[in-house]
Amino acid sequence: MDELLEYFGITPQTIRRDLNLLASSGIIIRHHGRVESSSTTENTSYQSLNILNLAAKGSIAGELVKTLLNTVALFINIGTTTETITHALLNHKALNIVKNNIHVATILLAK
Repeated sequence: MDELLEYFGITPQTIRRDLNLLASSGIIIRHHGRVESSSTTENTSYQSLNILNLAAKGSIAGELVKTLLNTVALFINIGTTTETITHALLNHKALNIVKNNIHVATILLAK
């Protein structure tokens, strides 16, 4: 709190009141001797991500596979969009695919 007092040049009562207001609004979390920002991020479940924007993912996958020739090399990263793309690639021949996504590997095993 001393740093806040020095930085803003206000009284300890004002700092406490303002911190309490920020905490009651959910903007910060107060702890003994410190404060921290409230996290506004939430982890979305894999199942939810998999179906979120599914039509858009399908469109992306469809457009991508139209542009790819057989026998190309691809690196497929982590993500549910890349998994949708992998499904669309199953009919391509002689692809070289490097992946770091267990779900993509599982999809490719079905080929």
